[in-house]
Amino acid sequence: MVTRDGVLLTWKGLSGIMTLVAVGAIVVAVQAQQRPNGATLSAQDYIDIQQLVARYPYALDGSLGRGAVYADLFTADGVFINQDGRHDGGRAALEGLGGARRDRETPLNTAHYIVNHVIEPLPGGRARGQEYLVVLDVGEEGPVHGPRPSSIRLGGQYRDEYEKTPQGWRFKTRQFINKDTTEKASAYAESLRHQAAKPSR
Repeated sequence: MVTRDGVLLTWKGLSGIMTLVAVGAIVVAVQAQQRPNGATLSAQDYIDIQQLVARYPYALDGSLGRGAVYADLFTADGVFINQDGRHDGGRAALEGLGGARRDRETPLNTAHYIVNHVIEPLPGGRARGQEYLVVLDVGEEGPVHGPRPSSIRLGGQYRDEYEKTPQGWRFKTRQFINKDTTEKASAYAESLRHQAAKPSR
């Protein structure tokens, strides 16, 4: 226990005060993130969007549901934009990206590692986000592949737009951008974003 100015405080009491201070700091930080353009997101919205992004590599690497689980992460008119600017939209195209053309599910496969997720509220039940992506070819041992060393396949960023649907938060667009440090990279990425509404070819 600690005595200060005649007031007796127990360690339990001090712990409670410190917890209240920490919670207050978190609330202020969340509120600060909720006010661009007058848009807001609840704490549950942030959690649900984070879970959407976390489910993405499991669906993609594992070919879960032969692409159906991957397609379910997008809105009905959702689009994936690759590093070359190609747009894949519609259920069939998204299932193809998610594993419909593969021989089988591979639920223990690990390749896409997504970190540093930033979320920004937008008006109208939407939000946008970006993350770092590293794709690894993890070495395997065994009779199927034999010894195979690990390697880094590629790295870059995802730029996302999320939309809240009756089924929960979904990707409206997800764009992959290769790592690039040239001056033209930012303008190129923005030009691809503006094409997101165009139908896939």
